[in-house]
Amino acid sequence: MPWHSAVRDRDGNLWLGTYGQGLWRLSPDQQLEEIPLTTTQPGHVFELTEDREGNVWAATMQGAYRLRDSDFLQFGQPEGLADPVFVVTQSPVDDAIWAGSEGSGLFRLGRDGDIRQLGTEQGLSNINVSALLVDPDNTVWAGTFGGGLNRIASDGSISHFSVENKLPDNHVMGLTRSRDGRLWVAANGGLGYLDPGADVFERQHGLPETLLRQIMEDSRGALWIASNSGLIRLQNGESTLWDSSDGLGSSLVSTTYEDADGVLWIGSREAGLARLEGDRLFQYGLQHGLPQLSVLAILEDDQDTLWMSGADGLVSVPRAELNAVARSEADQVRAQLYDETDGLRSAQFLGGFQPAGWRARDGTLWFGSNRGLVAVDPTGFEPAAPVPRPLIEQVRVNGEVIAPAQPLQLPADAHTLEVDYTVPRLGNPEAIRFRYQLEGFDRDWQDVAGRRTAYFTGLTPGKTTLHIAAHLKDSAFDPTRLEQQVSLEIYREPYWYQTWWFLLLACAVVGLALLAIYRFIRHRAGLRERRLELLVGRRTRELQIALSRVEEISRIDSLTGVANRRFLDENLDKAWSQCAAKQVPVSVIMLDLDFFKQYNDSTGHQAGDDCLRRVAESLQAGVLREGDLIARYGGEEFIALLPGADSAAALAGAQRIHSRIGALRIPHPDSPVSDFVSVSVGVATAWPGSAPGTPDLLMQRADRALYAAKSGGRDRVSVWEQGRSSGYGAPD
Repeated sequence: MPWHSAVRDRDGNLWLGTYGQGLWRLSPDQQLEEIPLTTTQPGHVFELTEDREGNVWAATMQGAYRLRDSDFLQFGQPEGLADPVFVVTQSPVDDAIWAGSEGSGLFRLGRDGDIRQLGTEQGLSNINVSALLVDPDNTVWAGTFGGGLNRIASDGSISHFSVENKLPDNHVMGLTRSRDGRLWVAANGGLGYLDPGADVFERQHGLPETLLRQIMEDSRGALWIASNSGLIRLQNGESTLWDSSDGLGSSLVSTTYEDADGVLWIGSREAGLARLEGDRLFQYGLQHGLPQLSVLAILEDDQDTLWMSGADGLVSVPRAELNAVARSEADQVRAQLYDETDGLRSAQFLGGFQPAGWRARDGTLWFGSNRGLVAVDPTGFEPAAPVPRPLIEQVRVNGEVIAPAQPLQLPADAHTLEVDYTVPRLGNPEAIRFRYQLEGFDRDWQDVAGRRTAYFTGLTPGKTTLHIAAHLKDSAFDPTRLEQQVSLEIYREPYWYQTWWFLLLACAVVGLALLAIYRFIRHRAGLRERRLELLVGRRTRELQIALSRVEEISRIDSLTGVANRRFLDENLDKAWSQCAAKQVPVSVIMLDLDFFKQYNDSTGHQAGDDCLRRVAESLQAGVLREGDLIARYGGEEFIALLPGADSAAALAGAQRIHSRIGALRIPHPDSPVSDFVSVSVGVATAWPGSAPGTPDLLMQRADRALYAAKSGGRDRVSVWEQGRSSGYGAPD
């Protein structure tokens, strides 16, 4: 083989560049393999070199190529497999990997690396393989998109099942075999099953009318079906649906996985990952640290790490961290996203078919993508090379380039500062993230992702330091790792008005001005204080007068002009205490105008108000002693409080009240007891200092006496005595 350039890498591989025959690699064990650079022609390789990170660079007519061994094993069109792969599984007999593709049929990848293709010429009903299942006897079931179901026996013979065999639909999306031996088929037209030894499918009824994508049997014997309308559980012939109304982020469910703890993990195309434990559903999102919102296949490795394929790459995340977030024990998970920058030919994986991912018996995880099969050995990942210290490339002040220096001297008129920085790393530069912090300007480190320029405006005069750090996107940032940082000292000159001597002079001038203002304000304040004293004195007198009027109003009943009930209550408690101290009695007279409602109804409310005022005036006109209190108790009821009056004096006062009101001779057109307004009176007496009792009890006794007067025919006086009330009727 004519070769033009060669280089031996750090692993002992010999790389050979040729004219017209592409790039080749000779391993230390003398295995020669072609390294495809393009999919069209081998091309010309002019020069080869290896950088300090282990990347091999090849100069060709199409440009420069960077080559590095990937942590992912990939099988696509260059290796003899198809690029778009829908489903993947493994034979339990010979460990062969089976892959179903779009447009290229079925592929078998043997342990020896041999690849065999099956298409319509070999007997497949369709070359779009969308579902796979291998039985323990090495029978392969291949569902197709449009061609029904194929059964490939261990001897290579192929038989077909379609809607003629009562298959739910010829678009088969998922296959599984339950522990009772049934072969379940999830299809566009519903769910069906094939009993062992049967050739005709039975249809499972009672499911929603929707596209079914995957079916899985859990450890408890329930069937879980991923569909375009949500997640369906089929158990004991009854179906239960979980959709967006139950907490799922999306009803487009693409896959499910049950872990060793019986927790169900749910993947969707639009909302990512969800977790179902018992009846508790938890939906994860970007705020929980997951880097993409599509989950098409879920697998688990021996380290209890979940691997999830999606539209933006392959994600790995510890299951324990996902559980901690779901149980509110943590806020975020540490997830890693692998894409083209990590060696994948494409970050777009495929899903919605079963199985879109498969865990092989040796622990290798297989996923289907639009560029073929991707195999992951979770234990074989090489540690990422450390990120070199950043370099400052260029500095611009007010848009003009200046030479970097330590310290960086900035003029006083430096309005903008731009610092360009980078990391001298050729391999996977997209995986590097930058942060910077300007002392005295930024409180925390500023995360600028992949941006390689720091912008500042309005820098203050004096000294400061700019710190720039770099780290890998999937690693935690540690501000104490100085080997990943570069610092730039900066000094900005002040304007003349920002110098210390100017500030000192300005402070002195301001101090003198403040002193003059203080004296002026103090003089004005003295004048204002004297005026305020005069004004306050006048307002105080006015307020006292107003308060006296308010107090009087608060004590007087507005209609009758006598005391109101509130004032009565206050004076009753006071009179009780005073009489108790003096060892004298206290009496209460309670009176009620007879049939006053009928009086109001027949004469009108205005006449009723006039009647109440006349009664109140009569009570106030010397019926009782000086010091006694007349109050309106409510409605047509009045109270007379007689401190120091015994029962005889109280009875005499009550009789005077009864006679005085009768003497008013106010006509009552609707009274059954008199032609004139009459009154019923109740009297009660208590000795606060010698017998137990309360003001309330005294009022209750007066009320009972009043009730006795009313019960005795009204228009009379009744006195409460221990155990009874004695009445005195109206004079004939």
